[in-house]
Amino acid sequence: MIDLHCHLLAGIDDGPATSAEAVALGEALVAAGVTRVVTTPHVGPNYPNDAERIHVAWLELVAALGRAHVPLEVLKGAELDLLYTQGLDAEELGRLALGPDGPLLVECPFSAVMPQFEQLVAGLHAMGHRVLLAHPERSPVFLREPELLRRLVAAGAMASLTGSSFAGRFGRTAQRYATWAVDEELAHDVSSDAHDTVKRPPVLAEALEQAGYGWTAAWLTREAPAAILAGTELPPRPTAPAAGGWARLRRARGGRAD
Repeated sequence: MIDLHCHLLAGIDDGPATSAEAVALGEALVAAGVTRVVTTPHVGPNYPNDAERIHVAWLELVAALGRAHVPLEVLKGAELDLLYTQGLDAEELGRLALGPDGPLLVECPFSAVMPQFEQLVAGLHAMGHRVLLAHPERSPVFLREPELLRRLVAAGAMASLTGSSFAGRFGRTAQRYATWAVDEELAHDVSSDAHDTVKRPPVLAEALEQAGYGWTAAWLTREAPAAILAGTELPPRPTAPAAGGWARLRRARGGRAD
C-alpha cells in the first residue's frame, strides 16, 4: 500500500520524538502492508516547519531506516495549515508538495468555523497546485456542512480519509462521514495519519475491510494514491457490489455489525 499522510519524521511536530521511535513507526507501517509512505509533518503556527528543515529530518530518517534494514520507501511532503501558508512564497510552497509530482496536502480545519477555507483552496488551484484535503471527516467545518466536500471536489480538489476513522477511532460521526464520502465517490485516498505505534498507529485497508468497504480498499490505498503521487489521471473507481441485508445493516451502522 501507499500511505500519503503520515507523521514519521522525528522531533519536528507531534509525531515521533526520537529517531528510535520513528524507526519503530516505520516498522509498524511495513507490518501493516505499506511499501511507500509520504512523511507529512505539520506546517503551521504550532509547528512552523519549512522545506529545508523537513529535508534535513528526512535525510536523517532515511539513514536510520537503512541502518535498521526497514524496507520502506519514504517521500517528503507536508500537511499545510492554509492560513499560515498564505505567507509562503511560490517556490517554498511547491517544495512542500507530496513527492516531486504530487499535490499539496491541506489540513481540513479543526476550528468550528472557517468561512474562507473554500476560497483559499480555490486560490491554490489558481496558482496551478493540485489539492488533497486531509481528513475532512474529522473537521467540524465539513461535519457541519457535508456539501462543502462535494463543492470542493467538483472544483478539482481530492479528499484523503483517515483509515482509523472507518474503525470508529474518532467517533461515530467521523465514521459515518467517512463511509458517506466513499458512497458518494468523494474520497480519493485512505491514509494512516499515523503519529506513533500506540495511540495513533498505522491503520489502512483492514479498517475498510471491517467496515464493509473491502471492495474499494485496493483503489483507495494503492491504485489512486499511486496516480495522485504521479500527477496522472485517477484509474476508474471500482463498482460497489450489490449489498445484501447484512451488508446494508453494517453500512447503516457505520461498519459495526453488533
